Amino acid sequence: MAIQDCYLIFRSDRVFYVTISDSKKSQGRIYIKFAEDGIDGERPLHKEVILAIEPDILTSDDSEEMDDLIGYQVVLADQVIGTVSDYFDNSAHHVLVIDGVSGSEVMIPYVDHFIVSVLADLRTIIVQNAEPLLEI
Repeated sequence: MAIQDCYLIFRSDRVFYVTISDSKKSQGRIYIKFAEDGIDGERPLHKEVILAIEPDILTSDDSEEMDDLIGYQVVLADQVIGTVSDYFDNSAHHVLVIDGVSGSEVMIPYVDHFIVSVLADLRTIIVQNAEPLLEI
């Protein structure tokens, strides 16, 4: 589900309910354009702005995708380290809960630093940089 309506909250306690008319991603940043007049003139007057959206917008589509990962085996450096048993959202990103082959529980953040690829046809997740998480 795409975000269409949101609130812009400025430090000066000004709040605008706006509609996103266009967006683009460039060099890892997301740029958005608003349909309402006056927002372009208001933004330079303030040092910071908070973009507030409905919480269910962020999680509705992600939950189904994450649910599909339960039961996937997790591989690090050509070695199976366990199976995804659950996940949770820590408000910054999802975290995979993995039942390790040694009987321990391992938690790996679902971010690019750790997740190399998800191979749906093999029901496998390839991870990297997770060695320190396994030592704890």
